[in-house]
Amino acid sequence: KMAEQGTSFHHLDGDVLGIVFRNLQPRDIAVLSCASKELNTYTRSLSIWEELVRAAWRCEGAASAPCLANYNGDWKAMYCSRMALPRSFLLACDVVGATTASIRDASAETEGRLPNILLSDAFDRVARALVSISTQLKGTAAGSPVSSKAPPIVSKASAATSKAPTVSSKAAQAVQRSRELALCKQDVAWWMQEAPHVVMGFARRAREQARLASPSGSCSCASDVQWQRKALAFCLDLALNLREVHPSVGYRLERELQELDASAVLASKKGMGALAMMGEQ
Repeated sequence: KMAEQGTSFHHLDGDVLGIVFRNLQPRDIAVLSCASKELNTYTRSLSIWEELVRAAWRCEGAASAPCLANYNGDWKAMYCSRMALPRSFLLACDVVGATTASIRDASAETEGRLPNILLSDAFDRVARALVSISTQLKGTAAGSPVSSKAPPIVSKASAATSKAPTVSSKAAQAVQRSRELALCKQDVAWWMQEAPHVVMGFARRAREQARLASPSGSCSCASDVQWQRKALAFCLDLALNLREVHPSVGYRLERELQELDASAVLASKKGMGALAMMGEQ
């Protein structure tokens, strides 16, 4: 009917177009944006893309300034790019981004005088998210940390608790090229460069838990050591490959990871020795 009257989308009022586009699926809007330069420009300015991003990824990080800046303020580009990435990866990146941004801002306001307990809790959240991100990177170069060989306690706990879905190589490559991963690396670099004592404290707590862990991997300490070690190995891999991180931080973290593994091995040997003595009795 519009064609018969010599009318096209270009002649419609902006408010009318807004109503039309709000009743379309994102995929349809994307197709229409390819019809002409004018429609492409118009669809990029629609507030619906911001609403879609906020609805799809209900996390502060997805709407934070650093993440949006990665897309030059383009909500449409952000939505289309993120739709091709695993949801668990995006949510984990958003946790890292939101948590790090919050601590960075608070640190600036207090001139770096934040309580250690606050910093430790924040990095715990970041570390748990890094485990999810490292899972998505399996099969890529970034998914193969330098210290990937885990000691017995960690290996057993990992075998018992690992339920993460297999990630296809195509998805892993998309994750590797994503802007979200680049921003996540910047956030992790900030922790290691500006708050290395927090990262090392996390490693020391993991070492203590490894010392207390059961050789069977059945106690909660063993499962905690599993994810803590994965997070530390991921941080170490980044520390050794990012220019923003001073080499000394990477060396310290590598030493902490070695001591964590040694504690896990020692705990395993002690546990086996105790079991042998019980058998003799």
